[in-house]
Amino acid sequence: MTYSRIAWFCAFLLLAGGKEAVADIEQVKKIPAGKREIYNAAEVKGSPVSVNLAEYGYVEEEYFVSGTASSFDYKDGSLVVHNKDLPYVTRVVVRRPEDMATFSGVLHVEPEHPSKGNTSHWVAMQHFIIDSGDAYVSVGSGNDPRQRELTAQGEFPTAQSDIAKWYDPERYKALQWPEDDGIRYQVISDAVHYFRTAHDANPFNDALPEVAIAGGWSFTGSFWRTYVNYGFHEKFAISADKPLFDGYLVGISSRWNGLGVLPLNSDVEKDGMDNPVRDLRPVNVPVIEFLTEFEVAAGDGPQVADSNNNPGAHRLYEMGAVIHGDQLLMDQGGDRFNRSQLIQLYRKGYPKEADALAECQYPLSDIPQGPYARSALSNLREWIVNDQLPPHAQELVLNENGKVLRDHHQNPLGGMPVAEFAVPLASYTTDAEPQCQRNGRPAMLRKNFSSQQLLAMYGNKDKYLKAYGDYLDAMVRERWVLESDAKMLKNKMADLAADAFAGKGE
Repeated sequence: MTYSRIAWFCAFLLLAGGKEAVADIEQVKKIPAGKREIYNAAEVKGSPVSVNLAEYGYVEEEYFVSGTASSFDYKDGSLVVHNKDLPYVTRVVVRRPEDMATFSGVLHVEPEHPSKGNTSHWVAMQHFIIDSGDAYVSVGSGNDPRQRELTAQGEFPTAQSDIAKWYDPERYKALQWPEDDGIRYQVISDAVHYFRTAHDANPFNDALPEVAIAGGWSFTGSFWRTYVNYGFHEKFAISADKPLFDGYLVGISSRWNGLGVLPLNSDVEKDGMDNPVRDLRPVNVPVIEFLTEFEVAAGDGPQVADSNNNPGAHRLYEMGAVIHGDQLLMDQGGDRFNRSQLIQLYRKGYPKEADALAECQYPLSDIPQGPYARSALSNLREWIVNDQLPPHAQELVLNENGKVLRDHHQNPLGGMPVAEFAVPLASYTTDAEPQCQRNGRPAMLRKNFSSQQLLAMYGNKDKYLKAYGDYLDAMVRERWVLESDAKMLKNKMADLAADAFAGKGE
């Protein structure tokens, strides 16, 4: 199998010799920031997960992309047009090196989430993207039925296509999205095709992207599985031998979850679990799936096996003691309440969600989901750019009822190798108390061992930190954790261990 960057680039040069039209895009218009803060900006004061791009030599640009796009049905194994040429105006946010001579040639692509336009992929990966010299675009990609319903019922919208206009009615008044959200697949494809080929308004004209990597989490992870499984990967390829997307990271979305594959358009229901279109379809680029204990236990059918074949290159990574995206931003100080766009909305009077776990006696699990997610993206990038095969991981071990088995410390068996399970300071499990539930769903919690237990297990704090550090170093060598993240985790654990061996938090 060859995913050689050089080979793709040679093909790219042949294909992109002149300026190429994207027929259904009518205009790409840069919207100057001026004194107005763009919605869901990279840097928002008061948000711990924001980043000052200028400090790293990066810029942020917002574009309004307008045109027409179609939604689709799936009949006899092929895509057919459902609603044709629906007009839209959506926004695209570009983050790239200011000096394009330093651009790596790798572009990361994320659809905005239907709920408030969340962009979890950017927040989790922003420092990796910047450190790699890569670029990033997010594309407004519509809503889902739940967000449309909530927006219609209340004073405060949640739907992606409405939230920016609520935040700044003047700046975003031109945005327009149809009732049929199924146009999202063509909209994002046309936008990325535009940025990968030469056009007058293309900010990448000085260095067109050689590689595009698709990434998403939860709904937007399902977006990419839907994109692959229904054949959009081939339909919107740049040419017969050059894909539009060179790889996919499908996060916290399983084929066995209800919305693991999305409805193709707004007039159809989601597919049943027995529909074979849910099975990940082999394509000519690699796909990595990243699941947590929540997705695995919520639907425990067989997963696609790892493969190095082309087509069908695939890795499955499963992480125990994590519920969906709860820990994705935790290592950066982020949570479900302090993302950048939420801070912006609160300042405009948007109501803040109550913390359902405020009265729970245990803290949330602190298993490092973010660092392992970044290593998954790094491994996918290396697979595409340098033909370096990613490591294999064991699946989580399930009992006959589809629940994750746990060791004598009550930590999960199987899954990606995690230092917090190999040399634990705590048990990571749920709790049946009502104050430890979120919307009727158990939260994954950290239940600390006593100082007496820790002394019996490790002897003293220094011996524990040596064992933890040695395990993390092995994870770096085996490409489960990036070196920069390992350093951060060791510093964090030094503080946690000092408290734990002193008996704090028991």
